[in-house]
Amino acid sequence: MKIFTSLLCVTALFASSLTAEAVYINGKNGIRYKTNTKNTAVTVVAPKTGNTYAGDYEIPATVTSSTYGELPVIGVDANAFASCDMLTSVILPESVTTIGDYAFDTCEKLTTVEMPGVKTIGHWSFRYCTSLENLVFPEGLESIGNYSFDHNLKMTVVDLPSTVTNLGGYVFEGNPQITTVICRAIVPPAIKKGYINGDEIYTIFEDSDYGDIELIVPDESIDAYRTSLGWHYFSKISPLTAAGVDNITTEEEDECQAIYYDILGRVVTNPKKGNLYIRHTPSKTTKVIY
Repeated sequence: MKIFTSLLCVTALFASSLTAEAVYINGKNGIRYKTNTKNTAVTVVAPKTGNTYAGDYEIPATVTSSTYGELPVIGVDANAFASCDMLTSVILPESVTTIGDYAFDTCEKLTTVEMPGVKTIGHWSFRYCTSLENLVFPEGLESIGNYSFDHNLKMTVVDLPSTVTNLGGYVFEGNPQITTVICRAIVPPAIKKGYINGDEIYTIFEDSDYGDIELIVPDESIDAYRTSLGWHYFSKISPLTAAGVDNITTEEEDECQAIYYDILGRVVTNPKKGNLYIRHTPSKTTKVIY
């Protein structure tokens, strides 16, 4: 019995040594970070009580801890920027792969978020970001949570990458201004089930009435989208090639007799700063924020 008890004590001590206490790090520009359980990486967290994030931020790919040295920044924690009334833009490094629940909830002056490496966007993460318009969903993004973009009133075109596999219920609820949804995934992403008046429903908007919103998908996938739950509510489904938005890259290049198009391929004579366009020059075609 004594030997067995001793073994239990040794096991408990070994297990506790594997779980280190999280360390908080105060980075440049007042951004606060927290280490993970193994102290091998950090995530962005909310500021201390009584403080807030305001203005423009560019999050670095690494931060330095006096105890653990240089650590990669891999995520944005739940509620990290929530209700920061004066936050206007956030640029995330490619090392950030997750955005937590409510991360940017109710940031009403937030206009721009760059998230080139994000794979997972949590529930309610950009809800009531009513000024957010400069948002590019990166290739590599896999899932978006429930109600994530509820009431994003500047978003008129949703362009989902080919890598998306799951969308939360009501993900774009409260956005009557959306006119077009582009989904580049060959296999229609699964849409999470919700309920309206007790009835099961699979929807990315507030109900099953998608109105005149156009869905643009890969040419070979039109029939699949027409029969997939949640996607079958679109009354108008068009192929990517016909819409003129297939095979668009995201590289930067200098201005050289550039012609700008909106995301549907229509010529834009007076592009506005901060909007998403397709830019054509004699050398290549790129997708850019003007």
